[in-house]
Amino acid sequence: MMSDHEPEYQEPSRSQLRREALDVLKLAQTLAALSDAQLARVPLSDDLRAEVQRTRAVTQQIARKRQSQ
Repeated sequence: MMSDHEPEYQEPSRSQLRREALDVLKLAQTLAALSDAQLARVPLSDDLRAEVQRTRAVTQQIARKRQSQ
C-alpha cells in the first residue's frame, strides 16, 4: 500500500519519449559531423565510437539518416 509520502512512479508520456528520442538523434548527428580531432576528444565507449564511424562512412543522405537512428 502506498503512503501519502511516497511518490507514485509514472511512466514517461509518449511526448516525453519522443522528445528524448529526438535529442538522442540530434546528438548522433552532431557526433557524426565532428572532425576526427574533435571526436577523439569526446569520451565515448568503443561500441559507440564504432557506431559513429559506421554512420560517417555512409554517404547517401537518407541512408545516413537511417544509420543515425
